Amino acid sequence: CCYKAGSFFQGIITTIEMNKNFEGLTLVTNDALIKQSPLMNVKHTELEDSNFEKIFDVYTEDEVEARYLLTPSFMERIVKVKKTFMAAKVSCAFYMNKLFISIHTGRDMFSLESLENPADDYRLFLQMFREISSIIELIDQLKLDQKIGL
Repeated sequence: CCYKAGSFFQGIITTIEMNKNFEGLTLVTNDALIKQSPLMNVKHTELEDSNFEKIFDVYTEDEVEARYLLTPSFMERIVKVKKTFMAAKVSCAFYMNKLFISIHTGRDMFSLESLENPADDYRLFLQMFREISSIIELIDQLKLDQKIGL
């Protein structure tokens, strides 16, 4: 009764084990005109990066912890991921020492393109390269391959 064609999620969802210890919940969502908390125990928090604030809203249980997790370079990378993937929405949740990322691209990420386009179209591979690079840069930024003792 309630299914609407095209209303399902298409994109990437991933969970990344963090190398930072934290206790609370911090959510990053697409910017909305009305700053209504998605959960009872989190409140809207503004950060210093004006470019990030134009694109995203942050809701957290602990403002200090949110600033610890959402460093200036992390915010820059999330903005870049959104642009690189041409994503309609990007959401993040920091919870239980993990980072959950949802990139809503509106397209099947496991398919290069339709069969009507030439298989050797370099633009398709260039876009795929940019997408993979932006995720690798995000992982590098988070230093997920090393324990940094934070």
